[in-house]
Amino acid sequence: MERLLTPRQHIFYLNRDLSQEPMLYKKQNQLNIRGFTLVELLVAMAVFALAIVAIAGIFISITKTQRKSRIEQRVQAEARYALDMISQEIRDGYIDYTQPLSTSVLYLERPGGQKVAFNIVGGTLQMTVDSGTPTAISSSNVKIADLRFYVTPGTDPFIEGGPNEQPRVTVSLTIEDKDAAKAEEQAEIEAQTTISSRQYRR
Repeated sequence: MERLLTPRQHIFYLNRDLSQEPMLYKKQNQLNIRGFTLVELLVAMAVFALAIVAIAGIFISITKTQRKSRIEQRVQAEARYALDMISQEIRDGYIDYTQPLSTSVLYLERPGGQKVAFNIVGGTLQMTVDSGTPTAISSSNVKIADLRFYVTPGTDPFIEGGPNEQPRVTVSLTIEDKDAAKAEEQAEIEAQTTISSRQYRR
């Protein structure tokens, strides 16, 4: 129901100063529009800072993982290449039983009579042909921490009375990266394979 004004209220309503009403509305609007308080601003900054720290942590973790993965791939490639070089010489040649068998040096002989030796010097895998200048097989980015050769049988099977067994060599290799800036990025791989010579002299 609509409220009716009394005669006195009606007269007051008609005589009011209309020029003041816009100012009253403006003041009310200004009171309704309020900014952030100091507490709200601090809370917003804290939330923003936590978000930045979390994002930065994720980015750093991803970067470390990618770097370690690249290092591991490089070490794996180096180990594969070293084993392939040794394996090829063993398959295509003979075990040189005229040299003393050693776990640190592998002596081979190619079908053409060339002498080949594999060993590590200063963490680098080297191949020497006919007592010439050693050739580095592994790169300077990695270190051969350990290299072992196990020749079977222990005596020449191609001489009279020798064991009836085809020569084979078990190669055990430990290789690690040298360029890792931090210990958690260090990559080390241990690999082992057994290769039989394809040559037969009987």
